[in-house]
Amino acid sequence: MENYRLSSYTIFTKLEDAEDRYMLVHGYTGAIDVVTEKVVSCLKAQAESLHVENVCFSQRTFDALVKRGYITLKTSEEESEYVGRLANILHRKYKMLYKHFLFVMTYDCNFRCPYCYENGISGKGRNWSGKTFTREMVDKAYLVMLQIEPERKLHHNVITLYGGEPLLKKNKDIVEYVVYKGNELGYEFSAITNGYDLDVFQHLLAPNLIKSVQITLDGDEEQHNERRIHRSGVKTFDRIINNIEIALKAGISVVVRMNTDMSNFDKLKDLKYFFDNKGYTKNDKFSLYSSLLLNYEQFDNNVSHFNYGSYKEFNKKHKLENYNLGCYDRGLFSNLNNSIKNNKLVDFRSIYCAAQSGEYLFDPYGDIYPCWDVLGNKQHIIGNYAQDRVVWTDTKERWHNRNVSTLLGCRKCKFALLCQGGCAGSAWRYNNSIETSFCENYADILEMSINRVYKSTKNQLS
Repeated sequence: MENYRLSSYTIFTKLEDAEDRYMLVHGYTGAIDVVTEKVVSCLKAQAESLHVENVCFSQRTFDALVKRGYITLKTSEEESEYVGRLANILHRKYKMLYKHFLFVMTYDCNFRCPYCYENGISGKGRNWSGKTFTREMVDKAYLVMLQIEPERKLHHNVITLYGGEPLLKKNKDIVEYVVYKGNELGYEFSAITNGYDLDVFQHLLAPNLIKSVQITLDGDEEQHNERRIHRSGVKTFDRIINNIEIALKAGISVVVRMNTDMSNFDKLKDLKYFFDNKGYTKNDKFSLYSSLLLNYEQFDNNVSHFNYGSYKEFNKKHKLENYNLGCYDRGLFSNLNNSIKNNKLVDFRSIYCAAQSGEYLFDPYGDIYPCWDVLGNKQHIIGNYAQDRVVWTDTKERWHNRNVSTLLGCRKCKFALLCQGGCAGSAWRYNNSIETSFCENYADILEMSINRVYKSTKNQLS
């Protein structure tokens, strides 16, 4: 008799809106199904020895569970080896695809936000070096982009402008040079900006130039002005709102991010109401989302303290608002929802982001970093382009070889190809190593997302 067992990659989630029902998701076949609690209890009770003669469900159900991968003949070690091979194949695919380029326009900022994760490279948020791109370094960056990937069609066509604050008024000339030169080469641009000087760059806001911006607002006017602090002490909220309107009138995409902790979550509702009244939320070029503010105070005891919460608390608050406030869930809801609605495979990945396959941040000193989370930390420099050619460091391979098959414990985790091992930059910040995972209470994120998916798709699943 063949020895069937419960797959080690079967994910069970109790459905809140369906009595006696669970959603099953399989961690490497991508199967998604709804079953009764009776089936789940039987699978768990006889996990190591499942045979059609000794289970409490029909032959038809048994065969379906085998076909979908929940019941398997593979041993746990064979499954782990399979996931490792699949992870490496997926990783090689992403290494072959698009290269992503970012320009760190300056190590300077006109804001002094107390929770900024770049405080470590900016003199605790007070004394930025001020180093800014020159035309010479811009030319070198564009030159070596084709050395990194000679096939222009494999360049991601949107270059991201980053900082510091990439769109500082005093840097207008060099930003123009970057954008106009890039436009001549066929690139478009996005910018991650605080939005304060955005009006100065109004002439660059266009679908073929700077086509999208991400701007941070931390609640209503009062709370935002307390948390998003201009270095000169002036209030910033009203000016940023005016600049958002300028950007929308220019026909570009505006994403507003709200850094959210447990003390300002209610202000997220106020901010959405504010944008509703302005009519922005009806504009398909506008979106608002919240992101849990992570505690970087452990690295700097001099910054202001916030009421940090866990992802479980964060998700609970979003649940009470029926997930109408742009809850950040690492894209899991969209992934699973699209899979069910479009009858397609779950999008499995073995890396968290392009930093592990082909992302390059050019800074004005001539250094190349893999990820904005590690800017200014010399140990994470992967190359230098100051001499018109790229000189790589050993660190490049450490970043570009990182996937769930190389991370301790990840390969055997049922969430591996959904969680992707988590953010390497955060793993370094919290664990002092990119060779470890950063799970972010992933089980809580998954439980929330699966219940949202069920509400959205239950007519198809019933």
